[in-house]
Amino acid sequence: MNDVQCNDSPIIRVDRSTPLEYPDWVNHFINSGLENLGPVEFDVRSLVQEYPNGLGLESLILATDILAELEKNKKRERCLGLREAEAVKRKGIKFFREYFNGEAVICWKCIACACNGSKYVPFIYELPAGVAVAWLPLYLRRTVVNKLVYFPE
Repeated sequence: MNDVQCNDSPIIRVDRSTPLEYPDWVNHFINSGLENLGPVEFDVRSLVQEYPNGLGLESLILATDILAELEKNKKRERCLGLREAEAVKRKGIKFFREYFNGEAVICWKCIACACNGSKYVPFIYELPAGVAVAWLPLYLRRTVVNKLVYFPE
């Protein structure tokens, strides 16, 4: 993990020109064109951060219900995706703690499908040694609520 970097600037730069590297288990993506949507540079302080449906941290909700709500309200395409997740990871642990309070962020813009049909979304989370990006399965019956993080209209 490259979490040694300490960059206090709230500006995130996203390289949308290079192909993303996906795990071997990924068969295809739902709405794969969404990954290249979004600014190449943005101030993390401008992102909207809120809990879904008025729920708070530590509430339980179906991940598929969150996804349905995002799609209904046309917010999914404004959420962070894998490109933004990797850019946040590169900023390091201090940045993640300062701007996301160290809370995991699910990146709903990117939905990967495995060969068996299971769907996954990337998420950014804190480890003792730094920041990591992993994949959350959407088939989980209930998931702990994480803040929705998305670009303003």
